[in-house]
Parts: sequence; structure tokens; C-alpha cells
Amino acid sequence: MLKTSSSNLALIVATLMLTMPTVAFADPIAAKSGNITQAEFDIVNTEILQMGDTVTFKIAVNGKAGESKPAAIDKLAGSSVYSYVWPTSLNSSAVGFAADQG
Repeated sequence: MLKTSSSNLALIVATLMLTMPTVAFADPIAAKSGNITQAEFDIVNTEILQMGDTVTFKIAVNGKAGESKPAAIDKLAGSSVYSYVWPTSLNSSAVGFAADQG
């Protein structure tokens, strides 16, 4: 029986993850810039990559992501949030939220 310490096991797992191929689900989706007036929200390229059981969604914008921020109101209730949303037909209940929330 092979004995493996936790540090050796971590090294084996890290090596396996580094050697796993990265798979793109599809070719990147490109869009012309200028679809929205605020450049930091103007999505010009999107891509989905998978490495093992990790999926990464990449979104490129025309401007600098995060440049615009909503005004702070010092409380959670009623505050504004700016976000980038990946459109999907997946029901919100499939990922732990209430059903049919968009």
C-alpha cells in the first residue's frame, strides 16, 4: 500500500490540475463596441472556458470594468448595485435561489 502525506497529495492534485486541458465551450463571441454609452458596461467579447470541474466566464468591456460605482448610502436596503450579467435560461432554483427569479 502506497503511503502519501497530505503535502504529497496536494502536489499530485496540483500537478494533475495543471496538466488538464482547458476546454473552450465555443469560440469567443465578439460584438462591436458602442452598444451602450457607458464604455465600462459595453461588452465587446465573451468566452467560456473549462478546466477540470471549474468553469470560467470571461467578459471584456470597451472601457475599464468597475470604473463606475453607485453612490454609497451607508445601508444595504435600497442600495444600488452595478453588475455584469451572463444571460442564461437556467432557472434560479437550480443554483439555490428562489424559483423563477430570472
